[in-house]
Amino acid sequence: MEEFLKQIKTVPGTLGCMVYDDQGQLVSHMFPSIFDQKMLSSAVTTVSENLPGLRDYTGGVRMIDFRFQNGRIVVKPVDGGCLVILCEGTVNLQSLIISLNLVVKQVEKSLKSVVPATQQAMAVPVAPPVTTVSPLDLIEKSPLASYLQGMQTTLSKFMGPMAKVIFVECVEKWLQDHQPVKTALPHLVDIVAAEIGDPAKTSEYRQKVSTFL
Repeated sequence: MEEFLKQIKTVPGTLGCMVYDDQGQLVSHMFPSIFDQKMLSSAVTTVSENLPGLRDYTGGVRMIDFRFQNGRIVVKPVDGGCLVILCEGTVNLQSLIISLNLVVKQVEKSLKSVVPATQQAMAVPVAPPVTTVSPLDLIEKSPLASYLQGMQTTLSKFMGPMAKVIFVECVEKWLQDHQPVKTALPHLVDIVAAEIGDPAKTSEYRQKVSTFL
């Protein structure tokens, strides 16, 4: 749908355009960010409530041209909905009509299959909550505490007193890309092993902590 709206916006003097369906639901739009969803939905409601009355009065509406002091709104009814275009007062209406006629059939076809923008917003999946637990809390009092403490104690045999500080930093780095679950512990081992540096010690560390995985 957006590609058809882009085609309409190529007409000089066109500020924005949108499509709504027969139920008065906003399907798609292409307006500057100053026009928020609430504003556009309100405009759709106004047009959709008045259009049927005009149809009854005139016996059919092919296009409506609302003129204002500094602009105009062109409404083009289509099968399954309506196109609404906001323009500058100087827009070349003939060029706009030509552009509309070129996209009407595609818009009508798209209206039969697209989900309205308001329904799309309701269907957006909610992202899982970001883990906010601190590395120290995770090591000391989480369900993974026994595994992590074992890995930390094992690291101290290779890196001495600095092992605790290094391990906390490794856990913090691990949490940036992984959830604190047991199945993700192998990734933590990789991070810790990279800190050891010595290939022989790294191999031995991996072997010793394998019981915690």
